[in-house]
Amino acid sequence: MSFLNHVLSVLTQYREFRAVSAKLARHTDRELRDMGIDRSDITRIAYEEAERHMVSATPSSAPAMTRYSPYLLAAG
Repeated sequence: MSFLNHVLSVLTQYREFRAVSAKLARHTDRELRDMGIDRSDITRIAYEEAERHMVSATPSSAPAMTRYSPYLLAAG
């Protein structure tokens, strides 16, 4: 992987992290609790989603199946 590709990959992952983090942070503590999430878990969940997004974005011979986190599905 070239340096430029690596930089673009890191920036894409960071944008995904920020998007998921912002989406979850908009919820009240009660809504998060209903989803089984504590506010202190938001950073970890956002990082996991960004990692998952990057793994599913890697090219393969078979079409990548998009995986959605149950946290984001519940967040609606």
